Amino acid sequence: MLPDTKIYQYDRRTLEADALDLSCLSQDEQERAAKFVFPEDEQWFRLCRAKLRTILAAELGQAASTLQFTYNAAGKPTVSGIQFNISHSKQRLMIATHPINEIGVDIECYEDQDHSAIMQRFFHQDEIDLYLTLPVTMQQQAFYHLWVIKESIAKALGISLYKVLDDVAITGFVDGKNIKIKGELGKRLQVSLLPFTDNHYAAIAEITHYRD
Repeated sequence: MLPDTKIYQYDRRTLEADALDLSCLSQDEQERAAKFVFPEDEQWFRLCRAKLRTILAAELGQAASTLQFTYNAAGKPTVSGIQFNISHSKQRLMIATHPINEIGVDIECYEDQDHSAIMQRFFHQDEIDLYLTLPVTMQQQAFYHLWVIKESIAKALGISLYKVLDDVAITGFVDGKNIKIKGELGKRLQVSLLPFTDNHYAAIAEITHYRD
């Protein structure tokens, strides 16, 4: 990871017991929360946004309720004075910040399913070819590595995931030890997998200065 990058991870029970001030949410966040069908999903959204505001406010030295988010066409939130990104499953929250460099994060809960059809439909042919050579016991991990890597890249760039899935070829995703992005995009991004924690895979992508 780049210097000055900070990563925060929380499980749901921790946030539920954290006595977060939900009144700091903006009107549009309150309206978004109210659109959830299930009360538990509404409450989880409120907790995640309140924690995000608490972290950013602490780093910026201002009140959480005063933060004003803007969103690009892909829905990526930004706030003046700091770069950040947020991702959550139903049980874990992940937030990353950096003073200058744009970043993207993704966290996904492992599910024991056959992902071959998804690989064939959405991923780059080079990735599919490698995936199909792997023992079945390694395919699940490889799929999740690749998914969180690509999701984090899309979020760092502030674009739709579908613009990254089959257009961007990744190597080193099987073991995650030497992740490379083919082409010019590889000169702009640094990607890292995070430790497998509480049945979750996660990755962070960071936009770097151009390297020759």
